[in-house]
Amino acid sequence: MNLLIGNDSLLALVSVGYIIVPVLILARQWILRHHAPTSASLITTISIILFLVLHCTCGGIVIAECIFEEQAAKRLGTRDDEEILRGLDMEGHLKRIFSTSLHYTSLLWLLKAAFLGYFAHVRDILSPRARTMYTCVCIFTMTTFLVTLAFQFSYCGPIERNWSLDPAYQCIHFHTLMVSTLQATLNFVTDFMILSMALIIISSMVLSHRDRIALRFIAAVGSVSMMMCVLRFIEVYRALTNPKYPYLQVVRQLTFWAALEVDVALVAFCAPAYKVLVTRRRELKASLRSSTSTLGLGHHIKGYGERSDLEYQYQYQDYTIDPTDRMAEGDPENQPPLPLQPPPPAVVCPYRRDSA
Repeated sequence: MNLLIGNDSLLALVSVGYIIVPVLILARQWILRHHAPTSASLITTISIILFLVLHCTCGGIVIAECIFEEQAAKRLGTRDDEEILRGLDMEGHLKRIFSTSLHYTSLLWLLKAAFLGYFAHVRDILSPRARTMYTCVCIFTMTTFLVTLAFQFSYCGPIERNWSLDPAYQCIHFHTLMVSTLQATLNFVTDFMILSMALIIISSMVLSHRDRIALRFIAAVGSVSMMMCVLRFIEVYRALTNPKYPYLQVVRQLTFWAALEVDVALVAFCAPAYKVLVTRRRELKASLRSSTSTLGLGHHIKGYGERSDLEYQYQYQDYTIDPTDRMAEGDPENQPPLPLQPPPPAVVCPYRRDSA
């Protein structure tokens, strides 16, 4: 039994992602704004900014397509996918779907490139074997991206066959089992290699127990994205192998699961930045707690009040500070030496006359 996805469900998912994704990315960049720029951070930043631009473009195309389908359904007074398909501008529809498939492929591999950028700054401190593994994974990721794009462009060549209205000439690449299987396989294998490489590198680093738990959680979120890839292929495979399956359902299955996979992968990508924010707040609270505990007051923070820490310490020890004392005005090491004082006179006990 196939899971049917309605136009409203797809529109809701893409609309939520259209709002949340820019917030996650911009918040991540704001959190890391004080980090010193490196070649690794530059790769990651370029990848994620390109991801944001393509995601907004792709989301706009999908939302527009959902609106067109809704308008056709209202105009025809039906919810049947076959009837709605007849009310669409098919050439424009096929061009938009072809563009969407290219966008989602680019989005998935841009996230992979951004993940690889995380480990570029530690490449020099890795062992030769780990460094070779990292280089091989980078080359493999670039190769799978080019192969996937090449298949999408050339499988139904010339390219205009993807939106041709002639049934004898038409060839829609995402509607073929060959392209769908190849893309899903390369996507899953690449994700598996990146995740395995990350776990191997992390296990070789000296980290606290809390950091290891956080990184394992991020890896678990990344594995959820891989599960979305498998579910997407299963649903699309069922749709493509069933001749009675509506064409619009195939398009919605592809778009729905691809959007869900991209959004989950982005959460896993942005999680380390939010972990940095939590760590900063924890360290700030710890530093404030330690600074106030040394005063014995629990409420005084230096710089917030009219008296200094030194004055508080002397006050609570029943001492007074002489404002003319030169030692209290500056660094004692920079003060001139005190002049030598003559020794005090000897104390002579008075002679008691009655003792005789």
